Amino acid sequence: MKSIVLFGLLCLQLNCLFVHADVLVGGDKEQPVEITSDLKLLVNDGLRQANALGGDFKISEPKEIIVMRYATQVVAGILSKLLMEVRFSQGSKLVSVELWDQPWTGKYHQLTKTCVYTSDSDTFYPSQCDSATNCGQLLQQKGTCQQPST
Repeated sequence: MKSIVLFGLLCLQLNCLFVHADVLVGGDKEQPVEITSDLKLLVNDGLRQANALGGDFKISEPKEIIVMRYATQVVAGILSKLLMEVRFSQGSKLVSVELWDQPWTGKYHQLTKTCVYTSDSDTFYPSQCDSATNCGQLLQQKGTCQQPST
């Protein structure tokens, strides 16, 4: 009788695992890319910190910023990951930023990693990549990445 109860409890626990299998604990959680005041703040803080790195990361006078992907991940706080296309009068850049928040320590939107890939073309999407996934892969393959020292 005891073994049947234990087996039943084990099945209940496994069922919970199967029911919630679509949520990967510690993995990325996709967020809507509709522009809100919070998302604007993330974009502005990320691009400002990337710009401060200078060189390839310089972002000056963009004419349009398109947020292609926004995801969050729980890692001793919240890690926000943004993939954007930044368009200029001449040329464009694919830019990704990862910003870390740890509110209980007073850390907000701290840049942990950024990548950039510059093109002379006025747009990346849809001429050079046809989805956020493809643009992210292009950025990882051909871009320059940096993890600022903190």
